[in-house]
Amino acid sequence: RWIEKLMPPVVAGAIVALIGLNLAPAAWNNFTLQPVVATITLVAIILFSVLFRGFLGRISIFLGVVVGYVFAAMTGQVNWDAVAAAPLVGLPEFHLPAFGDPVSWSLLPIFLPVILVLIAENVGHVRGVATMTGDPTINDNTGRALTADGL
Repeated sequence: RWIEKLMPPVVAGAIVALIGLNLAPAAWNNFTLQPVVATITLVAIILFSVLFRGFLGRISIFLGVVVGYVFAAMTGQVNWDAVAAAPLVGLPEFHLPAFGDPVSWSLLPIFLPVILVLIAENVGHVRGVATMTGDPTINDNTGRALTADGL
């Protein structure tokens, strides 16, 4: 219930939109680096969005990325060397927080807005999936989604 009070749809939606707008320069940079692959990907996304209704139309971005990736792989632009050299199973290097250090505690308030943005983003995505799938019960699992994201 506190999520509904703190993050109404207009707040969560606005934050998700702002995150998307902040990622636009990265997309433009990728477009300028590989214009042919990017154009094919963009055209595929537009075609999937326009030509298909229902589920396929809703996953048009995913399908467009698959088309772009397949094109890049067919033209020899995909390098699998790092994947081949990677271990089959790997874990990140874990670190424990440095409690007791006054510097770490003084920095804690700086991260609170970041946590609120992450909560809003996650809530916005859960609501988006609920809307996309037409299943309003997904919204009932927002707390679980936040817990999973936190873990």
